Amino acid sequence: MLVIFAGGGTGGHIYPGVAVARALAAIDPGVTVQFWGSGRPLEAEILAKENMPYRALPCAPLPKSPLAVPRFLWSLASGFLAAASLVKSSGVCAVVGLGGYSSFAPVWAASRRGSPRCGLPTFLLEQNAVPGVANVRLARRVSLVCLSWEASASRLPAGARFETTGNPLRRSLIDAAASASYDPQAGILVLGGSTGAVGVNSLVTGAAKSLAELRRPITHQTGSADLPTVRDAYKAAGVEARVVPYIDDMPAAYRSAALVIARAGGTTLSELALFGLPSILVPYPYHKDYHQMQNARIFTDAGAAEIIEEQKTSASSLAEAGLAEVAVKLLRDPARLQSMRAAARRLARPEAAETIASRIWSAVGASPPAS
Repeated sequence: MLVIFAGGGTGGHIYPGVAVARALAAIDPGVTVQFWGSGRPLEAEILAKENMPYRALPCAPLPKSPLAVPRFLWSLASGFLAAASLVKSSGVCAVVGLGGYSSFAPVWAASRRGSPRCGLPTFLLEQNAVPGVANVRLARRVSLVCLSWEASASRLPAGARFETTGNPLRRSLIDAAASASYDPQAGILVLGGSTGAVGVNSLVTGAAKSLAELRRPITHQTGSADLPTVRDAYKAAGVEARVVPYIDDMPAAYRSAALVIARAGGTTLSELALFGLPSILVPYPYHKDYHQMQNARIFTDAGAAEIIEEQKTSASSLAEAGLAEVAVKLLRDPARLQSMRAAARRLARPEAAETIASRIWSAVGASPPAS
């Protein structure tokens, strides 16, 4: 049985697919999987480490300039043709869309292998409170949309079939979280996602002197592009910090933290909930739908996080001061940290990967083979 996981671009899209793939293999070791993506180097790097087969298909994001339209249309047509040919010839039993523009053609091609919900089983994983454009456009065609958060349901088109399963996480994280303790006197962990975040890096280094007064160890994941800049900024501020481009051992990083400062991507938030970590969230402000703000509000409404808005203007010093003030206040209040920890844990769904895998397995077992 071959199951395709289509999409990617970031670790936040790829790792949920890896978690479901491993959960499927636990149901039946005879299951084979393949990941189809956009060809970004990060996709190949992550999937090679996870020992998952990978191939790139032609695709391109929506163009921002009229000059890019011809290339986009060519990539779009090429991607649809390649996906349709592969779905037809490879003996695919199901396709799981991971989100992002590179997921659209494979899921669409699979959905055309029969009438929606009656032909080739197709699934969508949605990590965010505001579903992405590709998932919204595909939602009524697929067998099931698997939502991370209940708040997403109202944003799907009428007639879409969905279930709030939670966001699938890697087994290594789930096992580590199950045995992890929490120390309100532990350190500060700064995350910008798998590729780093310039805005978060700038805000935290701008607040570094105030954070250093707490005498807590600081671990800062910068992304590769910002590594020298962030190291120099800490050095100029006279602050010692562990500054790294990427963290491979996330369980250890989470166990070392009393407070996390991070973007508000769906997978990052699911991991914070799993470990029960209080957080200060800095939503990415440049998405058209500002979906990270909606993600963050799920956590602030639950009492698990605070929000600092990244300034789009030159008044970044205001946000830096706000970040420092909130961080210092929280880290000097162990009771508040424990309350936030409990609130975060209530949002966790550690069984998400197994739930989704069981839905895929049931659909494949109940559906006729594609003609």
